[in-house]
Amino acid sequence: MEKCSFANCGSCFGELLTLYNCQKDITGHLRYLKVGGDRICAKEADLILYRSGLFDVEESCRRLLLICQGHRDSLGIYWKPSAKNKCKYPIHNGNCKADRGVDFNVSREIFFLFKVILPVGSGICKLCRISHHQTLASRGNICTNEGEAGVQRTTNDTAQKSSPLQPTTTQEYHILIETSRLIGQGTIRGFPP
Repeated sequence: MEKCSFANCGSCFGELLTLYNCQKDITGHLRYLKVGGDRICAKEADLILYRSGLFDVEESCRRLLLICQGHRDSLGIYWKPSAKNKCKYPIHNGNCKADRGVDFNVSREIFFLFKVILPVGSGICKLCRISHHQTLASRGNICTNEGEAGVQRTTNDTAQKSSPLQPTTTQEYHILIETSRLIGQGTIRGFPP
């Protein structure tokens, strides 16, 4: 019997379809969450994967992943931040309110820095954004170049969507496995255990 590949992210319900077929327009959703303006070029499948902590899933594997309607909604365009004006950065201090949402690259960087999955669109304040960029600069930018993981930033309207790079090292595969384990334990922000 076929099963939702995102069952670790909460209860499943509804019809199953392949993740590859998740092609809804996400620009309005990202704009509502103040994520990257018009410069983000991503697919609904990218959004679902990033919110579940799967940052580098090759195109051939996307065709194998199944998703139920419930998870498509809760990880996709019907996802809502738990507190719209609250900064969710893992080491946030103070009373500053979030003024925009975490974008795809920052979500990925936060995972590699803190081992916390902060879903795309979660609030982040200006002070934490500055602190985050300073941390990256001091560590020599621990993640790979912008746009590598299937999400491109662009300045023109006719940008092409890239396909994500496949994990090339054993370490990258272990990171994916560890992410899956964290989802199951409920230690990921924004998802129930």
